[in-house]
Amino acid sequence: MTADVIGLRQADSSHSVGSLPSTRPFFAKGSIATGRASSLTNDNTKTDAALKEQQDAYFAELLSYSLERLTKEPELLHGDTEQLKRSMQEVAVSRYRAFIETAQCLALVRSEMDSVASNLDRLVDDLPGLVATCDGFTRRAQDILEEQNANKQLHGMCKGGGGGG
Repeated sequence: MTADVIGLRQADSSHSVGSLPSTRPFFAKGSIATGRASSLTNDNTKTDAALKEQQDAYFAELLSYSLERLTKEPELLHGDTEQLKRSMQEVAVSRYRAFIETAQCLALVRSEMDSVASNLDRLVDDLPGLVATCDGFTRRAQDILEEQNANKQLHGMCKGGGGGG
């Protein structure tokens, strides 16, 4: 597997403390930066297996370091964490308007959904009355139709009986 696939960064091993080591994961699982990195890079598709593989590669790399190099690792991780914090702040500032508009939009959608839910609840409460009214209307319409048919028959009998005598 390549370094890019498992999230390793390549750098010259002659860098000073605070710069990147020769090869190590950009984010070790369990570090403060791990969660932030996922949201920063929008890489939410990594599976636990991929994270485990990345972690194993990082530990394997740590095992190959000298004692001097291992003592520098916390400082390097701290540097990465600080760099991520700065990046997050830059993104938040550069996207501030989008964040605010999104929050306003979500509030509006939430309000509209509450209104829809309230209206649906009222509709559900009113449905039995509506059904009863419709049933009454149907019965009354049927009664009127029966009366109309009876009147037609009576009218037909009156016409037919009066013309024959």
